[in-house]
This record gives sequence, structure tokens and C-alpha cells, in this order.
Amino acid sequence: MNGRQSTFAVALLMLICVPAIGQDKDEDKSFGRPNGRFYLKRDSQARIDLLHGIEQGIGLLVDEKAISEETMDRYTVRGFRFRDLKDQVDKLYQDKANMRIPISYAYVYAIRRARGDPPSEIEDFLAQLRKRFLKR
Repeated sequence: MNGRQSTFAVALLMLICVPAIGQDKDEDKSFGRPNGRFYLKRDSQARIDLLHGIEQGIGLLVDEKAISEETMDRYTVRGFRFRDLKDQVDKLYQDKANMRIPISYAYVYAIRRARGDPPSEIEDFLAQLRKRFLKR
């Protein structure tokens, strides 16, 4: 097989095996990430566990020196209960316009609210998320 045939074979395999980016058949995912539909199908404790898992993942990245502690501080709030974060995410997903936002970004939204970021900044962030994850 020559170089041109190899390139064609690889391209054909990619076309067959790799789904188009952003084309989710599963409505519970947006761009391959669990979203509001997935989240709302869970009970209260499972929702808290999901959010806690995100925070634990951030901590692991710090431990592995993949991110700095400063970065971790932007994505966590000390002394805040996960039930309160869950309530913020629940509230976010009550609006159907937010359903395609992945849970990880809903977590960031809740952290920003808990941290007391200015409402205008939070609304701008939410508008960016809606636009980014709007089903095309």
C-alpha cells in the first residue's frame, strides 16, 4: 500500500469510527459530557455526589501538579456545603434553556454564585454557556 492509499484508508476509518464532534445521540450529554438531563434523572444524594466528585477531581489535579492551588481556589469554595451547591445547580437546570450545559460548567456556575461574584458577571457567564452548548 502506497502513501496515498494509506492516507485514504486512515481517513475512511476515521469517517466510519469517529462520530462528528458535538453530535450526541444521547440527549443526556452535550459534546460528550453529562448535562442537565443526566443530572435531573439522579436523586438528591447522587447529585451531591456528582458535584463532590468534580471537586475531588480538582483536588487530584492539584496533587498531581497539573494545576496550581491558585487555580483550585477559583473552582472551589471552602466551608460551603455541597447541598447548597446542589440547590444552585438544581435552580440552574429548572430553566430549560440551561439543560444542555454540562454538569461541570453548572458546578462552576454554582461556585461563582457561592463565592459572591457580581450578578452581572454570573449572567454573562451563563449567556456564554448557553451559546456554547446550544444544540446546533
